[in-house]
Amino acid sequence: MNKNILPIILVLGMIIAVSGCTQTGTGTGNFVLYISDAPVDINEFDSIVVTFDKARIFGPVGEDDDTDEEDEIEDGNETDDNETLSIEDVNSNETNEEENNNETNSEDDEEKEDDKGYIEVLINDSADLTKLTSNKIFEILNTELEVGKYTKIELYVTNVETTMNSSEVEVKIPSGKLMITKNFEITENGTTEFVFDINIVKLGTGEYNLKPTISESGVVGKDKDIDPDDLEKMCEDEDDEFVDCDELEEETDDEDDENEVSLEEKCTNSGGTVATTLCCESTEDFPNFCLIGACGCAPENSEEINTCDCGEGKCFDGESCVEQEAA
Repeated sequence: MNKNILPIILVLGMIIAVSGCTQTGTGTGNFVLYISDAPVDINEFDSIVVTFDKARIFGPVGEDDDTDEEDEIEDGNETDDNETLSIEDVNSNETNEEENNNETNSEDDEEKEDDKGYIEVLINDSADLTKLTSNKIFEILNTELEVGKYTKIELYVTNVETTMNSSEVEVKIPSGKLMITKNFEITENGTTEFVFDINIVKLGTGEYNLKPTISESGVVGKDKDIDPDDLEKMCEDEDDEFVDCDELEEETDDEDDENEVSLEEKCTNSGGTVATTLCCESTEDFPNFCLIGACGCAPENSEEINTCDCGEGKCFDGESCVEQEAA
């Protein structure tokens, strides 16, 4: 073999080997995170205002790092909606033991996931969970993520304020954060919407815990029971009340239409008077008379339109009457 060809073959072999181990997908996609609440024990509360500090999104990961479905169930901080923690005959010792196990499992999971890496995004937003039942969802995060597969979401909570029958009730988060282990994928230039369902669980001691619900969480339009046609997106109005986003958008459009000043009003408000003039057929009402050409067509190619007469030495520039510059 030619000695000059051998180094080239070796280099090409190394490039092929490296490219085979490199994860593809260097673009980004949009990730929208919503929260919702299942109407179980939450119906006992007048309000549950949760303040979110930040989110940790674990990934992107390679094919070998994908999380199995079993991981969802084994995570101590996650609950299935079939779990019956609210049965009153659960004694205090069992409850405390369960909470301790949850905290230990959560810490172990965090150590394992930290090795894989995560993206941390600030939120600094609050939501009243009692307003987010019956398929109502509220957007708390909208960001760009690198293309790839992600395995877990953690929500960090700084404060929980609750009222029940006009009295404050303590609600705990055993591990100090809410987390769900569930695979989802970010595609280039695409949008992935993820619903993070949170539930209030009443313990046998009468205490309340705030926990995620696996079966009600996941990617909109992909995971079970998360049909986009059934979801109602909620937004905050000027009074910080939750209203349907579509209704709020319609109200805003109506207000904009009411506040919009017509060209006729702009003319008269700036000292002009409404007149009619023959202008080119393609010219609309109240053209910019500070420019030459709008009404310079022959009569057979002209039509009568409304214009603004600003008086001698002035012209209408499409917004108001202004001093006309000398030619």
